[in-house]
Amino acid sequence: MARRAGDGMPAAVWAPVGMLLAVAGNQPIVSAVHEPRPYTTLSGILVLADRSPDPSFPSDHATMAGAVAAGLLLVSWRLGLLAVAAAAVMGFARVYIGAHYPADVLAGFAVGAAVTLLGYLLARRPIAAGLDWSAGTRLRPLLRAGGAAAVDEAATASR
Repeated sequence: MARRAGDGMPAAVWAPVGMLLAVAGNQPIVSAVHEPRPYTTLSGILVLADRSPDPSFPSDHATMAGAVAAGLLLVSWRLGLLAVAAAAVMGFARVYIGAHYPADVLAGFAVGAAVTLLGYLLARRPIAAGLDWSAGTRLRPLLRAGGAAAVDEAATASR
């Protein structure tokens, strides 16, 4: 899908990188805020998950989901909206099982999406330049629509 879209490949390359950077950037925030999880502060709640000693705010799961959803929105609106819906279900589940407060999840979505979207604004042109350069190499079938057939056509045309 990304190979057929005009700006799809830089976004597809950036999406996993943005997610990794978002999760890495979330860790200092989690350590600084150090909010206890709901099951450690609210007595008598039903906990449906293994208890973790990690702090709660912002949610790492939600940060990752927000980053992935934002990255996929850059590649394809249809795929991105599906990812947003899946992220919302995951966020609800994290609250439902008692692992996070709703604000933990919403903040995680915001951190993940912000890192991915802002990072893409900075990285799009260098990634596109690298992809344009590598399109003249044996990586072309991975980068352009048509795959191996496009390489065969280009080789035939150059003869």
